[in-house]
Amino acid sequence: MLTYNNELVDALYSSTTGGITARFTDVWNGEDRPYLRPVIDSLQTRWDLAQKPLSDEANFRAFIALSSGFNEDGWPAFRWNRQASLKEIGETMKIYLTNRQHPLAGFNQITGLTITERAESGRVQKLKVETDIGAFELIKD
Repeated sequence: MLTYNNELVDALYSSTTGGITARFTDVWNGEDRPYLRPVIDSLQTRWDLAQKPLSDEANFRAFIALSSGFNEDGWPAFRWNRQASLKEIGETMKIYLTNRQHPLAGFNQITGLTITERAESGRVQKLKVETDIGAFELIKD
């Protein structure tokens, strides 16, 4: 049994971290769990989060380029990459926005995607989606 301050912990599991764990609120909504925090998943000293937080895009890109020295080296999902065209993303986004009755659901094409906020763990927190009729922001999930 795992406890924190004499309470049972919310012991969340991730099969693959990409080299770093995350705060609860980097991934889910709700109150942070103080025992869930960003930690480099390596027995070696691979990265100093205090000096180079992954919320900085340049730091994130340097970190994600590291491919060895982590506990998940060689795992198929360690540095997974999924590519899609703007057209494919647009088709999915139209469904998403239509289901939420969003006023921009009638856009014709996505013209840009920009990460506007990353967590210390590098996970995307906010993504700006630009379309031919306006822009909107997606928040973490």
